[in-house]
Order: sequence, then structure tokens, then C-alpha cells
Amino acid sequence: RRAGMVVCGVDMGAMTAALVTGAAISCYSLVDSVGVTYVEPMKYMVLMKVAELSGLYPLILLTTRARDDAAYAWRNLKLASALVGVGSVGTYLLVLYVYQTTNAAYVVALREFSVVIGAVLGFCLLGEKPTAAKVAGLLLVVAGIVCVKDAPKQP
Repeated sequence: RRAGMVVCGVDMGAMTAALVTGAAISCYSLVDSVGVTYVEPMKYMVLMKVAELSGLYPLILLTTRARDDAAYAWRNLKLASALVGVGSVGTYLLVLYVYQTTNAAYVVALREFSVVIGAVLGFCLLGEKPTAAKVAGLLLVVAGIVCVKDAPKQP
């Protein structure tokens, strides 16, 4: 792995990737929470998936590696792919319905808690090493969730 520019012990490339990811999550969460105020969640999800596939399907067809990966998954991973697909669509639909009933900040915070769950499963089941940086990051996610939970309610 090639090291990027490091400032005060922080890899700025990794920091930039994290900030861009956070901005993307904020943007798609805002779009989703506003979108379901105009369109029923099931219809909204179908529209979003059609738009998503419109962009991805040509990419899969044009990119050799993506095409090979898709063919491999179709031949060998049908059940796992179906389970992941149903789970993904189901949780996304659930999130869209919840956006209609509560503050979007609560939903986003709870969705990002999955990062903590995934990391803990990695530590416990996959033997991943819980480094100080990983634990600090997880604690920051939990602290952020607590801050959102304890924030004053808007009138």
C-alpha cells in the first residue's frame, strides 16, 4: 500500500475519502428524506433503482471485469446474491418509510451504526485486529449518535 501525505499522523488521502463519503451519505439521505415526502416510498424506491440500474447496467456490459464478476455471481452465487438483494431492498424500503415518521438525522445516525456492528463482527468473528485508530473511530460514531439523540428537539 502506498502511503499518502501524512499530517500529524493522519493519512490525508484516507481523511479525504472519509469526508467525501460522509458528504455523499448526507446528500443521498437528504434526497431520500425529501423524496418520500412527494412520492410513496415503494414507488420512490422503484424509481431510484431504475435510475441506478440505468447507469450501472451499461457499465457492467462495457467493463470486462464487471461483466466477468456479474457472470460468476449469476452462475455460482445465486442464493447469496438473492438474499443480499432482498435484504438490501428491504432495509432501504424500511428506511424510506421511517423517513416519513421521524427526523432524518435520527435515521441517518442509526443507519451509520451498522459500521460499528460490522466492525465488532469483524473483530469477533473474523479475527480482525482492533487497532487504536479503529476503536477511536467506532467511539466517534457512537458519540455522534449520542449527540444526535440528545440534541434539543426542534419546534
